[in-house]
Amino acid sequence: MLEQPRLDLYEIFSAVLQALRDQRLRLNQADTVDGNHGDHMVAIFEVAVRTAQSEQAAGSQGADLSQVMLQASRQLEALPDNDSAHVYGVGLSLLAARLQEHRLSLQDLVSYTASQLKPQEEGENSKTSATGREKDVVKALLDALADWDRYEASREKDTGEPQSQTGMDLGYLFGAGMAYLQARQKGGERLDILVETAVNASPLGRVLHRAESGRLVIRTLLRAMTGGLPTKSS
Repeated sequence: MLEQPRLDLYEIFSAVLQALRDQRLRLNQADTVDGNHGDHMVAIFEVAVRTAQSEQAAGSQGADLSQVMLQASRQLEALPDNDSAHVYGVGLSLLAARLQEHRLSLQDLVSYTASQLKPQEEGENSKTSATGREKDVVKALLDALADWDRYEASREKDTGEPQSQTGMDLGYLFGAGMAYLQARQKGGERLDILVETAVNASPLGRVLHRAESGRLVIRTLLRAMTGGLPTKSS
């Protein structure tokens, strides 16, 4: 696995915030309902950056990743008149729970991302065995995505009922697998395939302008976590 420089959430969220500021107008135009989705996404990551910065200022650089995410999620859900903030807030809280369950750190995520996106060297076996830690990362991410997707589906139906089932099931795995196959059919680099799969396997894919901003957010997150590594092909 590649050895990566130590990163913190402030750096990563700041990279996303800058990308969103650069694309604010385009994202506003993609929102054919209210015309303010770009503004909302900038507000969301301003909150995320402030939360990460406050943790770092408090002397907790490298602090518990799940705790930082939980604090950010609470502030996001309190943002007025910003439904996307609620969606991201729920997603962060569910991801935080799964990361805490597996005791995963930011460096675990960075290392796994780098191993998936590093350029493949000539003659390197493309089917290397995943380590136990890598399996934990995959399980945590897929469980969190499944929890998030199930929550938003219930919210859209306005059932108000608590979810008795959590984590992956066969239905979700089938849907995620189909999203991956469709992304591969579109072609592109490994990064593009992972981004497209994550968007379509999550609630972000349910709304066109959220899918658009989601691609930008996830792509920037992954690039920031790997230091802008070139990506291997699928």
